[in-house]
Amino acid sequence: MPGTARVLKISGVKYLVEMTTSSPGLGYFKESYEIHLAQLNEERAKGMKVVGTFCLFVPDEIIFAAGADRVILCGGRSNTIPLAEQSLPRTICPLIKSSSGAIVDACNGGTLSCPHVGLVDAVVGEATCDGKTKTYELLPGETEVVADDPQCHYTYSLSLISYEE
Repeated sequence: MPGTARVLKISGVKYLVEMTTSSPGLGYFKESYEIHLAQLNEERAKGMKVVGTFCLFVPDEIIFAAGADRVILCGGRSNTIPLAEQSLPRTICPLIKSSSGAIVDACNGGTLSCPHVGLVDAVVGEATCDGKTKTYELLPGETEVVADDPQCHYTYSLSLISYEE
């Protein structure tokens, strides 16, 4: 039956085995993505900045308060992974390699990345894992680091950062 998933029971636990691509629900997401791309283009034409992030740990409230809009950077395409593997270890997770490769591709005028990568004015680099942190260190071009907060609880060294900057 179109639009349904086949589920396999193993030891009483359900595993999603296959979801048909003819699902009418997936068309909704494709259409929503295209609408959002058009919206981002309109906003940029009016002067609004677009901020790219790798994950949802970056609070929307901060981005919106700055008068910008947000877009999640690519992470679901395998064709950008070889670009990332030129500078990232092969052991880093595919999500990070895909995202990094998309950024490298977009910064070098390539066509492999998702269409919205080229719309990004700034990238907020959350340090939720070592792989992402390494990715931000290797971003191409004139990438400026605004704040590189330590991955620790409040300490004396953390208080010095705010005073020195």
